[in-house]
Amino acid sequence: SIKTFSQAVTMVCDNCQVKHFTIKGVGQTAGVEMKMVAGGESEPLPGEILDATARHLIRFDPVHPMTFAQRTMAIVNTTNVELPFHWQIVKPTLEPPDTGENEKVSGNIECYPDIGTAFSIIPEGGVLQPSSTEEFVVTFAPDQEDTSYNSVLHMILHHIPEVPHNDEDLTPRDRPPTPEGVADIHRQKSSDSLTSQASSSKASDEGLRVRDVIALEVELKGACQPFNVLLDPYAIIVPGQLLLSTPVKKHFRLINTSQWMLSFSWESLSDPHILEVEPPAGHIEAGDVVDMQLSITGGQPGVLEHRLLCHIQHRRDPISLYVRANIKGPEVIIETPSLDFGLVQLGDTVVREIHVRNTCQIRAKWSLQESAAFLEGEDGTVLPSEFELTPSSGELPPLGSLAIRAVFKPTRCRSVRTVFVLMVPNGPDSHVSAQVEVQTPQVCLMSCQLVIDEIYTDVPVRREITLLNQTLLETDFQWGEPEGPHADRCSVEIGTPSGHLGPREKVNIVVTFTGLTQGEISEVRIPCRIQGMADPVYLTVFCQVRGLTVSYKVSKEPEHEFAEESDNLVLDFGKDVHIHTNPKQYLHITNHTAIMAPFNITVDYFHARPPSPPGQKAGIFHPVTKGSRRQLLGRTPNIADPLSKTPTKSQTDFSQALLRDGKGAAFLVHPATGVLMPFHTVTVEITSYSDIWGEYQDQLICKVKDLESVSIPIHMTVVGCPLNFQMTAAFRDQQSVVRYGMHVSGVAPITRNMRVNNPCPYDIRVDWQSFNYRKQDPQLLDLIVSYGEAFPKMDKFGQELVPPEVKESPRRLYETPDTLGTTPAPEEVVEEGQTDSPQEEGDSPTGRRKVVLVNLRPHEGERANQPYDITPKQLVIPARSHGNIKVTFTPLHNQDVDTGIDCNAFALGFMSLDKKVALSVPGKVSRVQGYHMTPLRLEMTAHVKPAQLTLEPADEEGMVYYTAASDLMQQGQLSSEFLKTTTCTVTNKTETPLEFRLVTTPPFLLVGVEVAGVRGKVTRMQASGFYTLNPRQNMQVSIAFRVSMDLVQLVDKLKDRQEGDRTWLTQHGGERRLHFTQNMVIEFNNGTTQNLPLKASLVIPSISLSTDTVDFGVCMVEQEREMDIVIANPTASDCYWTATIECPNAEPAFQVTPASGMLQGALSHIAQNKALLKINFAARHSKAFQCVIIFQGVLGEEVRRLQVKGYGSYDGRHEAIMDI
Repeated sequence: SIKTFSQAVTMVCDNCQVKHFTIKGVGQTAGVEMKMVAGGESEPLPGEILDATARHLIRFDPVHPMTFAQRTMAIVNTTNVELPFHWQIVKPTLEPPDTGENEKVSGNIECYPDIGTAFSIIPEGGVLQPSSTEEFVVTFAPDQEDTSYNSVLHMILHHIPEVPHNDEDLTPRDRPPTPEGVADIHRQKSSDSLTSQASSSKASDEGLRVRDVIALEVELKGACQPFNVLLDPYAIIVPGQLLLSTPVKKHFRLINTSQWMLSFSWESLSDPHILEVEPPAGHIEAGDVVDMQLSITGGQPGVLEHRLLCHIQHRRDPISLYVRANIKGPEVIIETPSLDFGLVQLGDTVVREIHVRNTCQIRAKWSLQESAAFLEGEDGTVLPSEFELTPSSGELPPLGSLAIRAVFKPTRCRSVRTVFVLMVPNGPDSHVSAQVEVQTPQVCLMSCQLVIDEIYTDVPVRREITLLNQTLLETDFQWGEPEGPHADRCSVEIGTPSGHLGPREKVNIVVTFTGLTQGEISEVRIPCRIQGMADPVYLTVFCQVRGLTVSYKVSKEPEHEFAEESDNLVLDFGKDVHIHTNPKQYLHITNHTAIMAPFNITVDYFHARPPSPPGQKAGIFHPVTKGSRRQLLGRTPNIADPLSKTPTKSQTDFSQALLRDGKGAAFLVHPATGVLMPFHTVTVEITSYSDIWGEYQDQLICKVKDLESVSIPIHMTVVGCPLNFQMTAAFRDQQSVVRYGMHVSGVAPITRNMRVNNPCPYDIRVDWQSFNYRKQDPQLLDLIVSYGEAFPKMDKFGQELVPPEVKESPRRLYETPDTLGTTPAPEEVVEEGQTDSPQEEGDSPTGRRKVVLVNLRPHEGERANQPYDITPKQLVIPARSHGNIKVTFTPLHNQDVDTGIDCNAFALGFMSLDKKVALSVPGKVSRVQGYHMTPLRLEMTAHVKPAQLTLEPADEEGMVYYTAASDLMQQGQLSSEFLKTTTCTVTNKTETPLEFRLVTTPPFLLVGVEVAGVRGKVTRMQASGFYTLNPRQNMQVSIAFRVSMDLVQLVDKLKDRQEGDRTWLTQHGGERRLHFTQNMVIEFNNGTTQNLPLKASLVIPSISLSTDTVDFGVCMVEQEREMDIVIANPTASDCYWTATIECPNAEPAFQVTPASGMLQGALSHIAQNKALLKINFAARHSKAFQCVIIFQGVLGEEVRRLQVKGYGSYDGRHEAIMDI
């Protein structure tokens, strides 16, 4: 039985010794346990079907066919006896996972050995040692891919004693064994321990029945996967074309992504193409890569497309490599683009070469022949070829070339167009065209008639005729003499009287024809005889001989295409020609014939004579000889010499030389003489020069050969002002401007001297008037009414000079808003002969002199003599000389200038001519004066600003001072004053020096002035001396705010002052602040002032207590009590305080600690602006005590009072155990 038993044994010896022993024993049930599985046991997957009784599951990783995987497991013998065993592999008894447990254990389960299993175990049998552990190796070695394996491993123990049971307790497992090879076994899942189940039983020698039992069941699972192989690349596509029978190597890789080594073997292709892989077979380790090479050899032209198979050992399906290539056969090309045999005369033989080349690296066979399509006749018969090819066929080596000789033998005259075909086996054909021309000679004239449209007497005319050889044969030609009735009226000269004509050649022959008499010439023929032709070729001439014809045109452009035809030729230079400008007009003289004609052009009155170089007649418009040219070069001005003339100066001097006659204008003709060529247009340039205004008229006289002279009128009106100021004499187009710059109002007048140049040949009288620009002026026009002369002569005192023959009469000055500032005129009518002004003579129908003159002109400004004034008002400038005027600017007064004002004005100088000859020359020139011409204009600008300095405080807030009363405490001592200093930069940004002084009022002080980098002495003053600050100069001013106890004591006086005052008090959050507002006054020397705002604030400290009353209550006599209070400073100024105790009686019962101190300003959260005070009370008697502690400061703090009281008692109940 399975239990503990004992047996008493008595040992009796023959010597009468008796020994008693007790033998004990323990009965055990055979059993084993699964101790360990390498890699751990596997857990069932959800829904996985397992064996019905196996309690252990070992799942192997997937492997490949003919490979294996091993797992080690350890089994422990749980008994103290040896257990013989062996392993048996059976097929699993599968059962759904959701079957109830009662159903699993009911009935017998038949197990069949798994003969085709892929699992094995080592060792397969043996003896388990008592209480020891045995290791077993389970191997999984499948041989079929894509297959899952499932088996159950049974450990069967041999000769296990059977525990006897009653018959009624027998279970189906105690039944007799089943036939051999089949075990009738009933398994339990609840335990791996040995049970009475057995497959066979027998009686032992001791009478016990023994049997083989299943001690352990392990389910084994595994899967087999095929070998994984990859090709990189998976396809080989060869770009381009491969030559036939030429191997090409391509590389690729075979990658083993399996877990085990594999063996491979490649197939090959040999017909018609050759595909081979190197190496053809081999082994690849797991995860390894093998580089391979594919050899491709084309067998025939076309597309090679094939899948090359690779067989993997133990893999059912082979892998394939896709191969694609384009195979190219041999190619022979014709390098000769075409065959041109040219012109072949019948009976001649022409030889040409045809070059062929093998472009491939293989040998190529070829054959060349004429295309049969070009050998068929019109009736369909095949004509024999006229070409002979040598050689006509052959074989070319790789990249070889050959020249084929082609011989052409024509049999008739015709145009041959044919094609030769080059044929190559297994390759493309090539073609080359050939052409031949067979012709006979023929010569003709391109035009048999020579028509000459325009021809003039004694003027040779050249024409070209073309002689054409229409054939490809060479021939000669010969010209004869002219024939016909009109042959004696002309002369003919052939440029090429005889010559040779090549094939298809055109010969241009110049024929020179001269008409001897006027009239029609039509019956003239010139023969040309051709070698080999029976009849000559004739050239007929037709013409009409003419005489000389000339025409004139006028334009403003030098190109005669812009000239307009008109019956009235006029050289009109315009109505607004400015002085010193040189407008040009162009006269185009056209010769409409082929006759050369000389011409001469002159100007009647205002002619110009160009200056000639000294000592010779050669000049600008005269021919210069070679010797004189060398002398001119030697006298060329040196450009580096400051006395050398600039181009502008040279042009000016040239103009003055042309105008040296003093007529005021001149017209320069270029060219003045010359020859008018046949059918040519001569452009004559007429340039005008002027130095004074006026309306000019003249005549241009043209003479051409024997023709009558032609007179062309010249008109020109010169406008503008001839006078100029010296400062703009070099720049005539620039407006004269006098800029006075910027000035301070109220300063002394500024005078500028101006030089006025008169380059005219006459004296000019100038009357000056000044005008001011006015902003938003609504007036548009000025109506000027003058009585008598608009600008009469005046003496040096400004009075009008009356001619002796004019009677004196009262004069009135008519000045209306439209005639303000006009000159008074006589009331009587003046006779016509008593004036020199052309605009006042003969204009009246009655011949009487004009008395009232009315002028209307645009309004530009208001007539005024301030702030600009010109003296003298009337000035006579001599001819070719100059005069001087003074322009005075008087800056406006201070009361007229607030910020800054622009003083813009202009002056007009009206010109008059006093000489009669200067006013007019009858029929040639007339000149206006006064209001009727452009006056001399002078612009004047200035800017007047008040005395103003730019003030730039050092602080962005301005001149602001932040101070506190605690600034008076220096090193713990109260000082008399404290100065808070701030600087300000004073800059003169005007264009004039400014003189000023600085003035301040208390509590502000001037403490320092630094001008132009030179620091002045540090002083303390309320007003400084005068400083002069130049333009763009600055100075640094130091201004201090003086803090003293006098300012602190103002707190009590300013409680009722408002913020609008210069000094006021503000209170906020227990802080008292004094505010001061003043100005630093800048007093300029012209009486104006400028203010610099000064602002300051002074913080007065304050004292605050946490309580106003301290009550100690009833305290034990002679027992000291203590209470705390907080003293604080809520202001931004430091506070220095003291505490004084005032008692009504002389008994000191109270004490404060500390009695004095300093509290910082409440400027931040870490400022020490609070302090803890301790109040001590010690009663001396049994009565009431009270006192007042007075807190006061030294910087104007408000006094704070603290009421303290307490009572003394001898009653012990008031004794305090703790001082709370």
